[in-house]
Amino acid sequence: MTVPPAPEPDQPATRLRVPTRARPVRAASWLAPTSPALVYTGVALIVAGFAVLAFAWSRVAGTAIVSLQLPYVVSGGFAGLGLVIVGVLLMYLAVKRRDAWQRERRLDALAAALEGRAERPEPASDTSDDTSE
Repeated sequence: MTVPPAPEPDQPATRLRVPTRARPVRAASWLAPTSPALVYTGVALIVAGFAVLAFAWSRVAGTAIVSLQLPYVVSGGFAGLGLVIVGVLLMYLAVKRRDAWQRERRLDALAAALEGRAERPEPASDTSDDTSE
């Protein structure tokens, strides 16, 4: 094994290039309040939940013996219902986060506008509204 020679003092050292990914995935952009990712995930879970419920229903409908229907009702029915509930919950949370973000943004803009108005002196009026006789 040979050791590469050290660079001479008057020449800059060359750096090795490390290959990078073409497009890095940023988790922060997926979790931003304006991102529709949670809504899409919720819709996908709801569709999957209804698909599991439909499959369980088809297996239960094809069997006349109740003891053979019960495993499909328990596994497919509860799993499908759970997927639908989690999907609706994700969509609800995404909408509430976006609404809260918009409300916060509007309040910040209102506070900035009020602070800007408080810094400017109000013009003095020559006429008074007080009519004292």
